[in-house]
Amino acid sequence: PSGRTRLDAVKDAIRTFVRTRRDDRIGLVVFSDNAYVISPLTFDHEYLLHYIDFVDDKILQGEGQTAIGDGLALANYVLSRQATKDSRGHQVIVLFTDGENNRGREPVDVLAESKAAQIRVHVIGVDLERDVKEKPSVQMLVAAVADAGGRYFSADSERGLAEASRTIDSMEK
Repeated sequence: PSGRTRLDAVKDAIRTFVRTRRDDRIGLVVFSDNAYVISPLTFDHEYLLHYIDFVDDKILQGEGQTAIGDGLALANYVLSRQATKDSRGHQVIVLFTDGENNRGREPVDVLAESKAAQIRVHVIGVDLERDVKEKPSVQMLVAAVADAGGRYFSADSERGLAEASRTIDSMEK
């Protein structure tokens, strides 16, 4: 229709989210077959927005899988490396995905590591097809996120995303 890919939808979602988090250090990890740190934690959101623009299908060329667990594990690692005594217990990962995990570590296992490290994880499913949402592995992840104190949001529209962002905002200070 408009030539927009799911990657474009996810990038727009992330940009919107970054713009609403004025006082937070934010880092960016992307994942497909593998996970990569695009930006360590920073208060420089303009820099971050600039780097979001660099994420395209060429960076992830030849990759087509969705390694949610590996992406989450790398985000846990970045947070643990950059933690300060004041940030412990206030660390949050917002994981945006447009698919189900089909490569690498099991996300539910990695989520247990996040919880043990006092890192809260929220997951935003962007444009997930109904059959994907209903898969047992996705349902397990949704349940595990809730069990670990986070929320799962289905963002199939700009409005759904804004609502997810507001809810996370009210939960995380």
